[in-house]
Amino acid sequence: MVTIVILAILAATAVPSFARFFANNRISAKTNELKAALQVARSEAQRRGNVAGVSLRAASGNQNFLLGWRTFTDDNLNGVQDSTDSELHRQSAATGNTTVTRVTRSGSAGSFTYAEATSLADRMVVTFNTRGQNNAPTPAFFRICDAAQPAVSGRIIQVSVAGIITLDSSSATCP
Repeated sequence: MVTIVILAILAATAVPSFARFFANNRISAKTNELKAALQVARSEAQRRGNVAGVSLRAASGNQNFLLGWRTFTDDNLNGVQDSTDSELHRQSAATGNTTVTRVTRSGSAGSFTYAEATSLADRMVVTFNTRGQNNAPTPAFFRICDAAQPAVSGRIIQVSVAGIITLDSSSATCP
């Protein structure tokens, strides 16, 4: 009986740790997938000498990449994916409670804060020009979190104006 009680106590303390462990793994995997999609779009824009980008696979007005994303060439140079563009890759929806949200950054180095992007155009697509530069006049940021584990730090991906894709933060506060 004592053994069963000890096992129950150990299990009760281990289960929350496993949940955080799995949330961290999902966040890390989705971060790597999004960075790879952005890098493919950038390199394809340079290789083809044509604009390429990453767009949402969500209903119009949705604030996040809940359904995944598409990497595409922007053959008609209109900044959005439409029927004349070539789809390079399609990413499926995130597993579990992982969310990918377009955010904006404010503050100064060491104390940056991130908030959901308010402009629908900012949330829908990131495109790269033929030199691999971000077509927007400001950097693009994405926050990857696990909605079921808000205590687990999220990640922030930055796409600079020069088109450089980096991990801006690995300790982002998740909503």
